[in-house]
This record gives sequence, structure tokens and C-alpha cells, in this order.
Amino acid sequence: MYGPFWTLTTLIFTLFLSSSLAASISAYLSPGTEYDYDFTLLSMAVTIIYAYGLALPVLLWLALRYMGVGEWNVIEAMAIWGYAQFVWIPVSILCVIPVPILRWALVGVAFGLSGWFLGSNIYPILASAEAKATRLLIIVLAALHFGLALTFKVLFFSYYVVEKIGGDLPVGSDMPGSGGNTTTTS
Repeated sequence: MYGPFWTLTTLIFTLFLSSSLAASISAYLSPGTEYDYDFTLLSMAVTIIYAYGLALPVLLWLALRYMGVGEWNVIEAMAIWGYAQFVWIPVSILCVIPVPILRWALVGVAFGLSGWFLGSNIYPILASAEAKATRLLIIVLAALHFGLALTFKVLFFSYYVVEKIGGDLPVGSDMPGSGGNTTTTS
């Protein structure tokens, strides 16, 4: 049971570390911008990762027990979910690279790999449940997994290096007259 817990804890650490590093690099490369550590990202990472990696498998295990599927224990469920999140560790480090399309691609690959791992390990257990309930569980789990990937991208892997937006001239100053006023009085 230590492996999945430490995988999730390492993911929390790498998410916070890499997003802080990326934000500090972005602030350094953007003139006039100072960087302050955002410790709310750490608390959000802890909440999101432990809720998804520990609470969700327990809830799934309870739902399967309610549906009469008793061949799976809660430790196995938590282990599968914990190990499925491993792929996000190298992705969180690689998402420091300041290329947005690459970060999207990395998130997509991690989403696919962790989803495949979850699906291939959970589907045999879900197949023994009632078909209608199984479909609903699969849809809910897929939506939650997609939501996790999107949350990672938006909260932890989104930053931009912006040199300057617009020019040095005030709005309308390039037009005839002062401040863009084109009317003249005689």
C-alpha cells in the first residue's frame, strides 16, 4: 500500500515544484513581472490528488460492493488508482517546457496512458456487474479522468511568457490630434 500513496505524494510534489518553476521562469522572462509563490496550488494539488487517488477508488469499491461485486478489495482499488497516476510525474516535469502545443500533447498522452491502465485493470471487475450500472460507472469514471487531466492542464501546466502586449504609445496617440481626437476647433 505504500507504493500508491508515495506515487500520489510524489505527484503532488512534482506538480507544485514544476508549476512553481515554470511560473518563476515565465516571470523572469517577462519584463517587469515579479514572482510570488502560489501556495494555494499546493493545497489544491493535495486536495485533488488525494481525492482522486484515494477517495474515488474507495467510493468505487463501495459502489461495486453495493452492486454485489465482491471480488475486488479496497486495497487493490487504491493501488490501481495510485499506480495509474505515475505517468503524470514525468509529464509534470516536462510541462515546464514553454511550448503550449507540446504541453497539450503531453497532457493528452498522460490522459490516454493512465486511462488505458485504469480501463485495462478495472474493466474485468466491472464486467461482472450489471450491464446498465457498468455503463454508467464507466462514463462517470471516464468523465472524472478527463476532468482530472483538464484540471492539471489549466491549474498546473498553463503559463505564458509575454514580452509586451501593445506598444509604448497610449491608446489613440497614433491618430491625428491629441488622444485620438480627430476634430479640430477653429
